[in-house]
Amino acid sequence: MIKQARRRVGPGQFVQSDVFQAPFDDESFSVIMSWGLFHVIGTSEDLLRSFHRLMQPGATLSLYTLVSANRIVGNTALKILHRCHQAVPAESADHVRRVVGTHLSIESSYQHGNMLFLTARKPN
Repeated sequence: MIKQARRRVGPGQFVQSDVFQAPFDDESFSVIMSWGLFHVIGTSEDLLRSFHRLMQPGATLSLYTLVSANRIVGNTALKILHRCHQAVPAESADHVRRVVGTHLSIESSYQHGNMLFLTARKPN
């Protein structure tokens, strides 16, 4: 992925690390984008604590994740990903909102089928 990013973006610093032990100082980021991470490793208190540590006061978290829903195709896809060890068991949108909301202020949340789009902010 880093090779692809360098090709697409060009010069810059790219870091691959464990999200739970990210090698950055506290309050290093004004924006964190998490596209597809939560349905792979799960929505956990540890993940949100790590994001919270990295976010500056007033910083934004923008996330997209797959969640369980009353949709046969989407739920089947999530089950297949789980069986292939590519995703954790499907979580509900309410669960994701609840965990994120314990650490950050949710500004917007939109679910379309099995996709949840959420924006939250770290209080000043």
